[in-house]
Amino acid sequence: MDESWADAYIHEYLIPFARTSHIRSEAVYRIQQESVEVELQVPSQIRLLVMRGTLAGSLVQDADLDHYLTSHPDAEIVHFAHSGHDVERTEP
Repeated sequence: MDESWADAYIHEYLIPFARTSHIRSEAVYRIQQESVEVELQVPSQIRLLVMRGTLAGSLVQDADLDHYLTSHPDAEIVHFAHSGHDVERTEP
């Protein structure tokens, strides 16, 4: 998570959606501090489902989708036209 993630998560999600009772701000900052980027390695014999919101805020970018399809050409891709990242809330 880049340095701006924690503040954005707290001020654009936890506070506006009254979710501050679910996780303390200190925990969010600690998650950001301790996070490291790792390459997602999915064994090729495992079927892959990629669920992707198409609006701003989606965490699956075009380059990510290309990477998944390169390693798993038969992956099932599902796009959610009314969602960014929070598909569960916007398209239950």
